[in-house]
Order: sequence, then C-alpha cells, then structure tokens
Amino acid sequence: MMDKMKNLRYFVERILDEVSLTVIMNAITNWNKIVDCQVSIEASCDLTSEQTLEKAFTCPNLHALVTWSKLGKALPECWSNLVSSKLRFLDLFESKIEDDPMSTLGKLPYLIRLRLYWESFVEDDPMTCTENSVLRLKRLTLRGLPKLREWRVEGGAMPLLSLLRIAECSSLEMVPEGLSSISTLQTLVIEGMPELSERLSPSRQDFHKVRHVPSILIEDHSSPSIFYGVGRGINGETKRGMKLGCH
Repeated sequence: MMDKMKNLRYFVERILDEVSLTVIMNAITNWNKIVDCQVSIEASCDLTSEQTLEKAFTCPNLHALVTWSKLGKALPECWSNLVSSKLRFLDLFESKIEDDPMSTLGKLPYLIRLRLYWESFVEDDPMTCTENSVLRLKRLTLRGLPKLREWRVEGGAMPLLSLLRIAECSSLEMVPEGLSSISTLQTLVIEGMPELSERLSPSRQDFHKVRHVPSILIEDHSSPSIFYGVGRGINGETKRGMKLGCH
C-alpha cells in the first residue's frame, strides 16, 4: 500500500511501534513529490536503539517530527548522517536524553523550530549550542527541564533566532552570555522562573545580555505578567513598557 503513494504531497501519521516506523520511513524516503510530511511517534515505540532513531532523524523527506518516546543515549549515534535530514520542526516530549541534546540537534541543517518539553534532557551537565550550530533555527522553547542548570551559547550559534521561550526550568541559574550576540532575537518569554526573571529585570545583573531584545515578557503564575522594552509582542500587538494581564 505504501508503495502506491509515491505521488503523495501531504502526509500526517501517528506511529505506535518500531515495525510501523521502519515501514513508514522507508516509504517516505521514496516520496520525492512530498511537500509537507509530519509524523508523531508515541511513547509505545522504542527509540532507544540508535538504528531505529536514525530512521526518523535522517529521513530525507520528513519535515516535522513529534516524539513522546524515551531516547536515552541513542541521540548522539545519529549525528554523522544528519546532513540528509530535512527536518524543519522538531518537538521532543519526555525524551529523557542523557547526553547534551544540542551537540546532535545543532547539526540538523534545516531546523527552524525546536521545542524541548518535560524532561527531554535529564542530566545536570551543561547544554551547549556550539559555534555555527543550528544555523536556521528561528524559534526555540525549553520547558519543564528541571535538571538543566547551565546553558551555553557560543559565538555564531543560532544566528537567525527570533523567539526564545524558557519555562519551568527550575534549576537554570541564568541565561547564556551568548544571547547578547544574537541580533535577530525579537522576543524573549520567561515563564514560572522568578529567580531568573529577577536577574533579567532592567536594574539587575543579567539585563545586559538581553537589553537588545525588543520584547521581553516575564510570566509568573502568581502575579501579573511584566513586559520590558518597546516593540511588538507575541501576537503582534504594539506594547510599550507596561504590565500585562496573566495569560
């Protein structure tokens, strides 16, 4: 059946097991007319084998991937073949990655949006965006990574980043110094992190890292949101140094 779909242009699928993953990825590889291909891999599919994970990350015609499956230590084994990947959108939920995820994900050549959710990274080692990595990334979300203590951004990393959202990363002590070099960053959102938010207020020690960002939105669930800067907010509306209602 999959062989009869070579002229397909749009495809969305939910994968529950490794056999289905192999069949679908092999088929997608041969769909040369596909323009939008999205796959969601559920937790029931075992991706801890590097061979299984590699099928998803290196499939040349897959454009958007969501996975709820544990990755463990399998991710670094894929790095050498990522040059063939066309992934533009990647969401990882509860992946429990045990190595710095950016050392591998940073090599995805077409990645535009990356969202790491709910214990996708479970080690307390630094997470590093190395020099000249994730060159096309425009939107990054880090949410619910309680063991993330240090995040480093080297010069030349994420040169096109426009939206950064950091939420509920309770151990993260500060934003990276390297953010100060990303001139394209338009919006920074901090949610549920009062200590980090305090460091980013205009009179405190880390504000110099983000003072060039037109829109900085601090969202604390226990108090009204606070906006710093002049520019266009999340939904495009113009704001000017004001307090905003809770969202």
